[in-house]
Amino acid sequence: MENKFFKILSGIFGVALLIAVVALFATSISANMKLNEKNNSISKLSAENQKIKKQNEEAQKAGQGKVDEQIEKSTKGILNAFLVYDTKHVTVKEQRDEAGKYMTEEALEQNIKKVAKDYKASVSSVSKIKGSPDIYIQPTKDNLQKVLVVVDQEMVIDTYPTEASWQYVGTFDKKKNIFVDFHVLGELTKLDTKNN
Repeated sequence: MENKFFKILSGIFGVALLIAVVALFATSISANMKLNEKNNSISKLSAENQKIKKQNEEAQKAGQGKVDEQIEKSTKGILNAFLVYDTKHVTVKEQRDEAGKYMTEEALEQNIKKVAKDYKASVSSVSKIKGSPDIYIQPTKDNLQKVLVVVDQEMVIDTYPTEASWQYVGTFDKKKNIFVDFHVLGELTKLDTKNN
């Protein structure tokens, strides 16, 4: 009888153990399925996040690209007003008016003072820009963009040809699309390192 009781008890424990193993296995499968669903969800969200991030970066670049184009246009407009002229045909007032399209009155006053009457130069001068100016911008998220410009100038004063390289610095207001500051830092001189 003890043997029969032991067999029944072993059978009950065996069935209980089998049920526990099946339940544990089912729970494990269910947990793995949920984990896989969450991993898939995370992967989808991560992919969506990367897509949105890329779209935002492209939108910022496109916006910055428009700002860069406006900075280039304004810089070239100012340099053409300052450095491209023939004093037989262009007055200082005309140069000032042209540069004023791209800079504030305060910035313009730093470069060409407003005078009551216009005057013609006493010596004939013809000036032009040699090549394209090099325009550098300082990366910023602010509305005020710092700009550095290096430009080469060729000119003939009376009958004497000369060349110069100039460095300008400016501050471009991205919201107003205009330079609030633009002035010459000075002439650049290249060091002769061959003799040193």
